[in-house]
Amino acid sequence: HILDPTTPAPPSDLPSVTVLHPSAGHADPAATALFAAGPQRWRQVAERLGVACVLVIDARLRGQVTAAMARRLQLSGRAWRSRIAVV
Repeated sequence: HILDPTTPAPPSDLPSVTVLHPSAGHADPAATALFAAGPQRWRQVAERLGVACVLVIDARLRGQVTAAMARRLQLSGRAWRSRIAVV
């Protein structure tokens, strides 16, 4: 149900976006916007939306996490720790 505005097709570069925010009414549309923004632009969009806690997983199962989200994560296993970068 989400389309990339540049290709009118579903984005495939970020199969997973997680946003933590005190308001679910803000977190849900923010996650959708970050998903549509894609791997190159999600950080800029998150900043504009005032979203500090974000985890994105790309198509290669590599993740990027904001510093605020990294403080809240407990990754299980060494494999995941090596796949997640704090940005």
